[in-house]
This record gives sequence, C-alpha cells and structure tokens, in this order.
Amino acid sequence: MKDLIQKVWTTVSFEVVKREKRGEPIRNPEALIVTIVGHEVSNHKRLRRPPIVVETLEIASTERDPEGMAEIYERQGKLLEHFKAMKQDEVELIVCVDVYELTYAETALALRRPLSTVAKQYQRARAILDARIRAAGESAAPSEPLSTPRR
Repeated sequence: MKDLIQKVWTTVSFEVVKREKRGEPIRNPEALIVTIVGHEVSNHKRLRRPPIVVETLEIASTERDPEGMAEIYERQGKLLEHFKAMKQDEVELIVCVDVYELTYAETALALRRPLSTVAKQYQRARAILDARIRAAGESAAPSEPLSTPRR
C-alpha cells in the first residue's frame, strides 16, 4: 500500500512541476488527483493480479505429418502462382486481410488507401482469385475466404 501511495504522490508532483514549467495553471486539482489515483490504482491491481493457470487445456501436438506438410506446401505454391498472375495491389489486399488478418481499417492505414476503396478492392481481388482457383480446377473452396475479415 505504501508503494501505491508513494507512486500517486510522485506522479501528482511530477504533473504539477510539469504544468508549472509550461505556465499552465491547475484549474481543478481535485480532478487531477482523482484521475491520477484512478490510473495508479488500476495499474497497481493489474501488476499484482495473480497469474491465470489453465490445467485442463490440452495442447495439440506441434509435430506435423509429412503428407500434411506436403499438401500445405503444394497449396502455397499454387497460391503463389495465382498471385504472380494478379496485379500487385490486389495481392497486397489479399495478403493484408487474409494472411495477416488485418481489419479493413488497418489495411487501409497500412496501404494508405481510403477505407471504402479497400473494402471494394478486396472483394474484387478475392473474386478474381476465386475465379482463377475455379478455372484451375483446384480443390480449394472458392466461396470461402482464406480467413474471415474483421471489419
């Protein structure tokens, strides 16, 4: 408890000194102290929370069978061939949304494109990829995305 009190007073003192140096008056000291106490108590509780122990969780074997790995590599190779035949920006969208599992908003930010454009372009790119997979007669289900995009 002493460490929490000391941390609160240190933080309040630091904030007061920082505002004095900038020439900012403290208009509502009670609100400042209540806010700092709330943050510090939350941090204090979070840091001292007991660890979560999961005893009933079964861990699946990390070893993969050779046939399964061969199939994965074969599908990856086919997917790379399809990507080579597509435009760079289409591939970027599919990789961001399906492989990295980014939301449309995160993808728009990463690729520096408008959000509505990303959503439309992704749907168009997936349709092109699905059509290529169907045309090649591959076993991948074209109607299912590589993953479900988070919006």
